[in-house]
Amino acid sequence: MHEVFHGYRNLRVEDRPTRFVIEKDGHEISFDRLSDGEKCYITLVLDIARRLSVQNDGQGAILEGEQIILIDELDLHLHPSWQLQVVSNLERKFPNCQFFVSSHSSLVLSSLGEKDKLVVLRDGGKIELSDIPYGDNGDYILKRFFGLRSVRNPKVQEEIDSISTELLKEHPNFNEIEKKLNTLKEQGVQFEESVKMRLQLAQKKMKAHEKDW
Repeated sequence: MHEVFHGYRNLRVEDRPTRFVIEKDGHEISFDRLSDGEKCYITLVLDIARRLSVQNDGQGAILEGEQIILIDELDLHLHPSWQLQVVSNLERKFPNCQFFVSSHSSLVLSSLGEKDKLVVLRDGGKIELSDIPYGDNGDYILKRFFGLRSVRNPKVQEEIDSISTELLKEHPNFNEIEKKLNTLKEQGVQFEESVKMRLQLAQKKMKAHEKDW
């Protein structure tokens, strides 16, 4: 188990009282105290191993058995760090199994390797084979594969869009733009376009000042 779940080992059933226990980072705890993500992931791996064991019937290495495995919402409840590793961990632990999984996680998609295949289900049920977004930025994946226009808070994005629109005008409202930029800054909003917007604002102010002269 520790080869897949670093820091987890010795899962067992104890009597008096009867309980399911596991060692996590050197501490013995009840299995029920694990997070939903931990329980789902550990149970998934153990269930695959159990099924391969039944199929194996004592012939050869159990984990090298062949099987087609379907998993819906592979990323369900998983911590982001586990979402990045779950595909490679399963493929490494069960090298002869073929996995068909669904996911809505940009991290899972980003972790796919060159030997994996990605099938995308578009709106309306259209299915298409896509290239692997190996190592791509999560924001880019969410926009490309999940149809998101932005990954920001909708209200924040609306404010940023309104600033952009105002800057494009021939006679923009400088005070309004500066007020909105300052408000976003005071709210702790960090966005890479802010530097560019302030530069554009300064340039437009300068041009307007030159015209007045």
